[in-house]
Amino acid sequence: MTYRYVKYNGVLWFKAYDNWSGNKNRGWINRNWIQDGIYLN
Repeated sequence: MTYRYVKYNGVLWFKAYDNWSGNKNRGWINRNWIQDGIYLN
């Protein structure tokens, strides 16, 4: 799940949280690393 985004050095970054199977991982994902996505406004 992504819950925040910022534009940094001309690139869109998403703040992500992985709670799949009890994980508590958080991190930043570069938009260029994602092949397809859904944007909700």
